[in-house]
Amino acid sequence: NNQKVVLVSGSQVLQQQILEKIKIEIPDFYKDKTKWKFYDKNNPLNLDVDLNNEWVGLYLLMYSPTITAGISYTNPIGNVIIYLYMVLM
Repeated sequence: NNQKVVLVSGSQVLQQQILEKIKIEIPDFYKDKTKWKFYDKNNPLNLDVDLNNEWVGLYLLMYSPTITAGISYTNPIGNVIIYLYMVLM
């Protein structure tokens, strides 16, 4: 379907697990890097990019809190917003 999802997580491990699951179960989507973006400390957001152009048309946007503070994105962002966290016991 055409649902757009934003996935925010403080856990890089959880995000990597989701990407691996997408890679296996939806390989065509995974291969089309114009449909999704993933940012974390190892794949930082380029602050010189116009996000209104960079993120338009994405179906999945995943990022950790290390993306940065104060970014400006003015287009609608998604139908579903998910916040993942890990509880340590």
